[in-house]
Amino acid sequence: MAMRLMNINNQSELQPILREIVSKPLPVRLFLRALYVNPNKTKAELQNLCDNLDSSTTASSNNARQVLKFCNLTSNCKNCLLYMSIFPEDTIFERTRLVRRWAVEGMTAKRGRLSALHEADHCFDLLVSHGFLTPRNTSDTAKVKSYTMDDIILDIVTQIAREDHFVKNTHHPDLAHRLSVHYEGQPHQAEKELNVTRSQACWNICGHQATVEQSNATKEFLESLPSSSHSGTLKVLDLEDCNDLKDRHLKNICNHVFHLKYLSLRKTGITELPKQLDKLQSLEFLDIRETKVKAFAKNSVFLPKLKHLLAGHWTDEELVVNGNVQSKEKFSTVAMPKHIGDMTELQVISHIAVSGDGSELKYVGYLLQLVKLGVVVSGNKTSSVLRHLYHATGNLGFLRSLTIQVAESEEENENVNKRDAYPIYPKYLHKLKISGLKNGLPSWIEKLKVLTKVTLHMTFITEHDFEILGRLTSLSLFKLKQDSCTGCTVTFKKDAFQSLEFLHIKCSAITSINFDNEACLKLKRLAWYSTGEQSLLGIERLPRLKKVELTGIFDLQSVEEAIAANANNPIFVTN
Repeated sequence: MAMRLMNINNQSELQPILREIVSKPLPVRLFLRALYVNPNKTKAELQNLCDNLDSSTTASSNNARQVLKFCNLTSNCKNCLLYMSIFPEDTIFERTRLVRRWAVEGMTAKRGRLSALHEADHCFDLLVSHGFLTPRNTSDTAKVKSYTMDDIILDIVTQIAREDHFVKNTHHPDLAHRLSVHYEGQPHQAEKELNVTRSQACWNICGHQATVEQSNATKEFLESLPSSSHSGTLKVLDLEDCNDLKDRHLKNICNHVFHLKYLSLRKTGITELPKQLDKLQSLEFLDIRETKVKAFAKNSVFLPKLKHLLAGHWTDEELVVNGNVQSKEKFSTVAMPKHIGDMTELQVISHIAVSGDGSELKYVGYLLQLVKLGVVVSGNKTSSVLRHLYHATGNLGFLRSLTIQVAESEEENENVNKRDAYPIYPKYLHKLKISGLKNGLPSWIEKLKVLTKVTLHMTFITEHDFEILGRLTSLSLFKLKQDSCTGCTVTFKKDAFQSLEFLHIKCSAITSINFDNEACLKLKRLAWYSTGEQSLLGIERLPRLKKVELTGIFDLQSVEEAIAANANNPIFVTN
């Protein structure tokens, strides 16, 4: 196996070295993965590894360290890897959440033109390629969204982290992963020592025994904040899914954890943001998604270092239609902070609510580092709000992602998309999501030369809009969700959608999809979810098709025959 992974001419002279290496007590899987990532390892490098390995069965720690060194991880990557030791077994890691924490805690340093966050993202890819992280869930585009770490690898990483005194955080497992890895604050004095399980033991990086029952550890910590002498040094507080967090605890956090850089309140019972939030002058990341927070304090806040503001949640709203009770999803989010134009470090805002005439959006135009923006538009002046939005985003040269959600209003926004109404628009978008814009697409979309991803929901696009989208030469992903199309038949014509690779359709109005000859020549994956009887024609003509996923009522025999006729042998999944 090891020989097949290497790019060498004379393999026979390396066989004894490789055989000796794998005969010693070491993580063979990591060794093989290192060869897979870098198959150009020399005989001298292999011999050096072999010489440094110990044959004793008690030397597994040293051997693991030598294999880790053989992987040639950068110092940034090694920091990120050892950081994983604060998480318990079977943790599911969301990529964006993890890399943000790495960057905030200084696990990665700026490298050349790469920011600490971009370097953290690069390190994540390297850890995946080396097999330290295992893919778990994938998106519609086959992009991996979450990962896990194998228990054996976690054992190795934890042992090395302990021996290197990498982690100062000695709190109980239920709490430790919520805090900074180098946080030295000691557990509350009232906590009682317990015998720990295997999963808890992996957290005892510095050899201390865990304290407090798992269900009470975070609660005890939150209650002890006012009396803690170390809380001021805490940089990360990740309270996502913490049921014990109350509004009064958040006030304590703002009053005592004044060097905080990362604060996640996602999926907690928090209902309001206190005026004391203004004290967190070092805060870079604030996540209030899936909470009931609707606004900042009346006098608003000024957070000069804030880079990421994440907010918003979906709720089910019951409506009575013709005497019948129907459930409808509604998205709500926090109102725009008063001083947002002064927080010039902002890179991500997803999402903020805008009402009135939208004149406040002019302040968004001052955020020249903004990369991602999500806006929820409500009220009866949708046209005015969108006019201000397009004008503001047209000034943002780094803006790559824009989400527009228009809540229902009584206004007929017939002039919102009037051709050439807005000479200024976000020219450099890569990703665009639109929901609730019921009179078709903004005309300037046809001018977006680098747009790669489009998601539409409740937009009711016309055949003309579809033709415009088909002319976007960079479009690789296209999603049509409910109420996004006026016609029942969608035809992909020759020379249209030249770069399309991923097509995702979930629109009950569409009953037929046709692919003409030489249409969508780069399409790799087609997913169509529907509740009615559907017709799918022409998939045998798609030369790069890899996967077809259908949910609904189809003529399976004809679909299977078409897939069998496709020379690329795509996978067919039906539900």
